[in-house]
Amino acid sequence: MMMCLGVILVHMPEDASADVTRGILAAVSAFDGWTPADLEALATSAKTRDLCRGEALVRPGEAADELYFVVSGRFAVHTGRIQDAIAEIGPGHPIGEIGFFADIPRTASVTALRDSQVL
Repeated sequence: MMMCLGVILVHMPEDASADVTRGILAAVSAFDGWTPADLEALATSAKTRDLCRGEALVRPGEAADELYFVVSGRFAVHTGRIQDAIAEIGPGHPIGEIGFFADIPRTASVTALRDSQVL
Protein backbone atom coordinates (compact mmCIF):
# COMPACT_ATOMS: atom_id res chain seq x y z
CA MET A 1 0.00 0.00 0.00
CA MET A 2 1.02 3.58 -0.62
CA MET A 3 -0.28 6.66 1.19
CA CYS A 4 -0.96 9.72 -0.98
CA LEU A 5 -2.53 12.80 0.56
CA GLY A 6 -4.76 10.73 2.81
CA VAL A 7 -5.78 8.32 0.04
CA ILE A 8 -4.69 4.71 0.27
CA LEU A 9 -3.81 3.02 -2.99
CA VAL A 10 -4.15 -0.75 -2.71
CA HIS A 11 -2.28 -2.94 -5.14
CA MET A 12 -4.28 -5.65 -6.88
CA PRO A 13 -3.45 -9.34 -6.63
CA GLU A 14 -0.62 -10.31 -9.01
CA ASP A 15 -2.87 -12.10 -11.55
CA ALA A 16 -5.38 -9.21 -11.69
CA SER A 17 -2.51 -6.75 -12.07
CA ALA A 18 -1.12 -8.74 -15.02
CA ASP A 19 -4.55 -8.64 -16.71
CA VAL A 20 -4.71 -4.87 -16.24
CA THR A 21 -1.17 -4.49 -17.57
CA ARG A 22 -2.00 -6.47 -20.71
CA GLY A 23 -5.14 -4.36 -21.20
CA ILE A 24 -3.18 -1.13 -20.86
CA LEU A 25 -0.53 -2.26 -23.31
CA ALA A 26 -3.18 -3.38 -25.81
CA ALA A 27 -4.79 0.09 -25.62
CA VAL A 28 -1.55 1.98 -26.35
CA SER A 29 -1.29 2.84 -30.05
CA ALA A 30 2.48 2.30 -29.98
CA PHE A 31 1.74 -1.42 -29.60
CA ASP A 32 -0.80 -1.68 -32.44
CA GLY A 33 -0.07 -4.81 -34.42
CA TRP A 34 1.70 -6.59 -31.56
CA THR A 35 0.50 -10.14 -31.07
CA PRO A 36 -1.05 -11.24 -27.75
CA ALA A 37 2.14 -13.24 -27.13
CA ASP A 38 4.27 -10.11 -27.65
CA LEU A 39 2.07 -8.12 -25.26
CA GLU A 40 2.20 -10.95 -22.73
CA ALA A 41 6.01 -10.99 -22.85
CA LEU A 42 6.15 -7.25 -22.30
CA ALA A 43 3.49 -7.35 -19.55
CA THR A 44 5.43 -9.91 -17.54
CA SER A 45 8.48 -7.64 -17.37
CA ALA A 46 6.63 -4.34 -16.88
CA LYS A 47 6.25 -2.84 -13.40
CA THR A 48 3.81 -0.28 -12.05
CA ARG A 49 4.81 2.78 -10.07
CA ASP A 50 2.47 4.88 -7.94
CA LEU A 51 3.12 8.61 -7.57
CA CYS A 52 1.55 11.11 -5.20
CA ARG A 53 0.33 14.48 -6.38
CA GLY A 54 3.33 16.78 -6.85
CA GLU A 55 5.87 13.94 -7.08
CA ALA A 56 8.37 14.13 -9.95
CA LEU A 57 8.58 11.13 -12.26
CA VAL A 58 11.54 12.41 -14.31
CA ARG A 59 13.88 15.41 -14.13
CA PRO A 60 16.02 17.12 -16.78
CA GLY A 61 19.46 15.60 -17.16
CA GLU A 62 18.57 12.20 -15.69
CA ALA A 63 19.37 9.06 -17.66
CA ALA A 64 16.48 8.07 -19.92
CA ASP A 65 16.74 4.35 -19.29
CA GLU A 66 13.03 3.80 -18.65
CA LEU A 67 9.91 4.45 -20.70
CA TYR A 68 6.58 4.98 -18.92
CA PHE A 69 2.91 4.73 -19.90
CA VAL A 70 0.24 6.50 -17.84
CA VAL A 71 -2.21 4.05 -16.27
CA SER A 72 -4.18 6.62 -14.28
CA GLY A 73 -3.88 10.24 -13.27
CA ARG A 74 -2.36 13.18 -15.08
CA PHE A 75 1.14 14.64 -15.46
CA ALA A 76 2.52 18.10 -16.28
CA VAL A 77 5.60 18.55 -18.46
CA HIS A 78 7.93 21.50 -17.74
CA THR A 79 11.18 22.61 -19.30
CA GLY A 80 13.72 24.71 -17.45
CA ARG A 81 12.95 27.70 -19.67
CA ILE A 82 9.19 27.79 -19.22
CA GLN A 83 7.43 28.08 -15.87
CA ASP A 84 4.01 27.02 -17.18
CA ALA A 85 3.46 23.43 -18.26
CA ILE A 86 4.19 22.90 -21.93
CA ALA A 87 2.00 19.77 -22.01
CA GLU A 88 -0.21 17.50 -19.93
CA ILE A 89 -0.12 13.73 -20.28
CA GLY A 90 -3.00 11.40 -19.43
CA PRO A 91 -3.89 7.69 -19.42
CA GLY A 92 -2.55 5.57 -22.26
CA HIS A 93 0.13 8.07 -23.29
CA PRO A 94 3.90 7.59 -23.03
CA ILE A 95 6.30 9.58 -20.85
CA GLY A 96 10.01 9.76 -21.53
CA GLU A 97 9.97 8.38 -25.05
CA ILE A 98 12.19 11.09 -26.55
CA GLY A 99 15.19 10.40 -24.34
CA PHE A 100 14.53 6.66 -24.22
CA PHE A 101 14.56 6.12 -27.98
CA ALA A 102 17.15 8.82 -28.78
CA ASP A 103 19.43 7.60 -25.96
CA ILE A 104 19.83 11.11 -24.56
CA PRO A 105 19.30 12.47 -21.02
CA ARG A 106 15.82 13.66 -20.00
CA THR A 107 14.92 17.00 -21.56
CA ALA A 108 12.07 18.03 -19.22
CA SER A 109 10.59 17.43 -15.81
CA VAL A 110 7.35 15.46 -15.53
CA THR A 111 5.33 15.80 -12.32
CA ALA A 112 2.10 14.14 -11.16
CA LEU A 113 -0.80 16.60 -11.11
CA ARG A 114 -2.80 14.15 -8.97
CA ASP A 115 -2.21 10.75 -7.45
CA SER A 116 -1.23 8.70 -10.48
CA GLN A 117 0.11 5.37 -11.67
CA VAL A 118 2.49 4.57 -14.52
CA LEU A 119 3.57 1.33 -16.12
